[in-house]
Amino acid sequence: MEANNTVKTTPSVTAAQATEAQLRAEIARLQGQLASKRPLKFQVAEKGGVSVYNLGRFPVTLYKEQWDRLIADISKLEAFIKEQHDAGKLALKVGANGASA
Repeated sequence: MEANNTVKTTPSVTAAQATEAQLRAEIARLQGQLASKRPLKFQVAEKGGVSVYNLGRFPVTLYKEQWDRLIADISKLEAFIKEQHDAGKLALKVGANGASA
């Protein structure tokens, strides 16, 4: 009789594992969305650089002169990114569900 109990619970265990995996995937997807929707935060770092938070896992920190150079050439950066994207050379951030973010 014990064998019947094992057979009956196996589909339930499998379904529970599948449900758990789906829930974990959904949590990861939602966390990714939350991370991408957080507003940018700016802060002066200990050594005087300007840090930008919430772009990714780590902040981006540059000194004022570096930000000035980057901002001055923003149109070149945008053109470069577009060119590389059109050529299919850029890696796209992929969410937990496999779709591009």
